[in-house]
Amino acid sequence: MKIKLLKLIILNLSLIFTFTNLAFSQDNPDNTLWSWVRVDGVLDEQSKMESNQTKFPYSIEWHYRLKNDAQDFSQFLLRPMLGYNLDENQTLWVGYALITQDRQGEIVNEQRLFQMITIKGKVLNSPVLFLSSTRLEERILEDYDDLNLRLRQSLRLAIPLIQNKNYKLSLIFQDEVFLRLNQTQWAGQRGYDQNRLYLGIEHQTTIGNTPIAFNAGYMNLHTPSRTTHMVNVGVRININNNKKKPRKIN
Repeated sequence: MKIKLLKLIILNLSLIFTFTNLAFSQDNPDNTLWSWVRVDGVLDEQSKMESNQTKFPYSIEWHYRLKNDAQDFSQFLLRPMLGYNLDENQTLWVGYALITQDRQGEIVNEQRLFQMITIKGKVLNSPVLFLSSTRLEERILEDYDDLNLRLRQSLRLAIPLIQNKNYKLSLIFQDEVFLRLNQTQWAGQRGYDQNRLYLGIEHQTTIGNTPIAFNAGYMNLHTPSRTTHMVNVGVRININNNKKKPRKIN
């Protein structure tokens, strides 16, 4: 009962953040392109839970981002992380991120450590799947001594459109709010940092024994100073350690 209540609280908070973002001003628009690749796997296929789910998943992400109408380099991000499945719906994660970015015409590196919990399930026993993630980041920018703490809360909804044994097509809605927990010279004052609102399509299929999901959609990135419109495209690859049985699309 407590877990279900927590899920409902997170769900409602994320929806509130979404509707608040829609009311913000839309000044100084920019158009960008974000592309990414994510690889998911497990460390020990033999270490199974009662639900037949492995205990130690891992994930590695690469992001390449362009700005100024997708003409200029903006960011490159590398983010590996290691998880521990509490049960079939809840996972604890720890990870590291390296971000090389163009900051006011200068290429600088930012490093992050982070801790995260993800909760997944169905919305009120419907076919709609949700994924909630709560992440705490410890961020350091080169040439600065102060450490920035940032909290990120995300909600992702996957609404099935078409599904058969070979593929699944879903409408994806996602909203993520960022809050700075302290003030630093380079990251700014404590409080609201940004909000990312995403609407797109995900096509899940299997190539050989490897589940692959292709994503494409529109993202609205809002900060206190500007709004950015972007095309967001990516591929998620699930490495299948059990070569005898292909994984089911879910």
